Amino acid sequence: MNLFSIHMPKSVSKVKAIVDDLRSGRKDKHAFWFEVRGRFVYIQYLAVRNKAGEYLGVLEVLQDITDLRALQGKKKEL
Repeated sequence: MNLFSIHMPKSVSKVKAIVDDLRSGRKDKHAFWFEVRGRFVYIQYLAVRNKAGEYLGVLEVLQDITDLRALQGKKKEL
């Protein structure tokens, strides 16, 4: 399994462009969010590099931030 096999076909070209940016060093991170079926999903693509700065791969992190968005504007005391 590779990174591209887990994405919908319509997203593969966008993911490839993100990976190209990370691999080339133009960026070290891409992050964005979208809504799907009433849930808000935050996605980060992070370049993984060795100590010499050489590209090793990409880490993709997905988070459901729906509950966090619901807290917007609310103040909570610890």
